[in-house]
Amino acid sequence: MDAKGPQFSKHHVVSEDKALIYLLKPDSASQDGVTTCLTLKLGETEHGCVKGKGYIVAEVDAGEYKVALVNKAGFGFRLLEFELEILAGEVIYLEYAFGRDLNAASLDTRFAGLGFIISGSHVIAKIKELEALNKLSGLLLSQ
Repeated sequence: MDAKGPQFSKHHVVSEDKALIYLLKPDSASQDGVTTCLTLKLGETEHGCVKGKGYIVAEVDAGEYKVALVNKAGFGFRLLEFELEILAGEVIYLEYAFGRDLNAASLDTRFAGLGFIISGSHVIAKIKELEALNKLSGLLLSQ
């Protein structure tokens, strides 16, 4: 089920001591087959989930985080996990893809994980702002 929240227009201004993290999922379940809620965890804190086409946003303190994408239907199975340094005032855009490659020209960093044999490959990539804003413009907020 695709997101039903408001359409993205622009990110709000982040305070000097905070950062924004966007997780975009531009593919609907009919495209990638992902039908479960994928929760973004930064450290031990959950910051919403995307299911189908949509995005979530989290405002966090600067610092070093263990980032995880968790399949809530899979009893908390972590599809992938990586370390990320988040700077104060920074806006980070992460794109999730399942079973497809991400455009290498738009990537800053790529984090890959391998799910169960039947689930295939999960990828999150840190993408550049211009590419992210272009993709976000067609997405609704997951709630």
